[in-house]
Formats: sequence, C-alpha cells, structure tokens
Amino acid sequence: MLFKNENPVLGPTSQITEVGLTSTSSTALATNSFKPTSREVVTVPLVAGALAQWAYKAPWACQVLAIRFNGTVVGAASNLSVEKINTDGVAPAAANAGTIVLLTNAVFALNTFTPNTWANIALSTASGALNLNPGDGIALFVSASDAGLVGAVVQIELAQIG
Repeated sequence: MLFKNENPVLGPTSQITEVGLTSTSSTALATNSFKPTSREVVTVPLVAGALAQWAYKAPWACQVLAIRFNGTVVGAASNLSVEKINTDGVAPAAANAGTIVLLTNAVFALNTFTPNTWANIALSTASGALNLNPGDGIALFVSASDAGLVGAVVQIELAQIG
C-alpha cells in the first residue's frame, strides 16, 4: 500500500488517487492515494442455515472477474444468488434489478453441483452489472433452507479498475 505523497519505485503513474466517502460519514469526502492491486480473491464459506450473508464491501472501483463454488455434500433444493447491493440499508434478498443486482447469469442450484469440484458460475451479461463502485457490497442469498449442504464455499475474484 502506498501512502499519500510517497514516491513509489514504479513512478507516480502507479498510484491511483480516488475520492470517496469515509467509513464514518456519508457526506465527508476522503482522498486515498494507493497502489492498485491486480487481483483480489474473496473466499466466503456458506454458513449453514443462513439465508443471507455479506461477503465483501468494495474499497475502490472494481470489477467481478469470476465466481466459483465448491462443496463437499450436495444440499436441499435451493438456489444461491451472488449479488451486488449498491445502497446502504438494503439487506440481501432476491435480486430486484435496482438496488440488488444479480452478478451471475442465473441463480446457482445448490442441489445439482458435483461435490468436491470447483464450479465456475456464468457471470451476468447485463451492462455494468459486474462493476462495483467504492462502498458497493457483495452478498450471498439462498432462496430456501440449504439443509444438508456441507463444506460449501463461494470464491469471488475481483480486479481494481479506474
């Protein structure tokens, strides 16, 4: 990480200066100067019985590159939604194409995957759906009880853009 006014080895063009809201205020702006990462991989275990859970909050503008799923035991008939939530105060729920946007091409059936094999979930083709602004969240939503699902994990690969 680079700090403001630090002279990086790779030169000044390797820094990105981004202005965004602080974590303690919805109106005060903060300027961040940092060296971009090329990739970030977020791995989130699916908590048994949790129908909704948060996975990630974007600290900078980024794009979802891949979503993968794996589990050791197939669960009950339910669907997983990996979603972008772009407004505070909104809980993970079924996608509504407004404040809750599906990041995948379709929901992922939790009762049809091959155990112990990574599944690459097809990404959304909707314009802008995969781009996150600073502060946007990624959440996981399961449509019904995931009883029987064991060892499930969702992996989300992101790249910084801007």
